[in-house]
Amino acid sequence: MAKLSSTGFFVLLSMMVIGTIIYLRLWTVQGDLDLTDTRIDRIMFEQAQSEALDEAAEWRKKYDEEVENSSESMQKLLEVTQSVEKKNQRLENLETRLRELQKENHGLLRDVAKLKQQVEDQKLKCEKTGIKEV
Repeated sequence: MAKLSSTGFFVLLSMMVIGTIIYLRLWTVQGDLDLTDTRIDRIMFEQAQSEALDEAAEWRKKYDEEVENSSESMQKLLEVTQSVEKKNQRLENLETRLRELQKENHGLLRDVAKLKQQVEDQKLKCEKTGIKEV
C-alpha cells in the first residue's frame, strides 16, 4: 500500500469527520422531521376525528328530527283515519235512517192515497144520496 503523506492523511481524516458531522446533522434533522410528522399526523387525526364526530352529531340530529316528524305525521294520519271512520259510520247511520224514512214516507204516501180515495168515494156516496158537503 502506498504510504499516505501527513497532508493526505489529514485531508482524509478531515473528510471523515466532516462526513460524520454531516451524517449526524442529517440524522437529527430527520428525527426532528419524524417528530414533526408525528405531531402533524396526530393533529390531523384529531381534527379529522373531531370533524367526524361533528358530522355524526349532525346526522343524528337530522335523524332525530325525521323520527319526530314521522311520529307527528303518523299521529296526524291516525287522527284523520279515526275521523274518517267516524264520519263513515255516521254516514252509514244516516243512510240507514234515510232508507227507513223513505220506506215510512212511501207507506204514508200509500195511506194518503187510500185516504184520498176513501174521501172521493165518500163524496160520490154523498152526492148519490143527496148530502151536501160541509
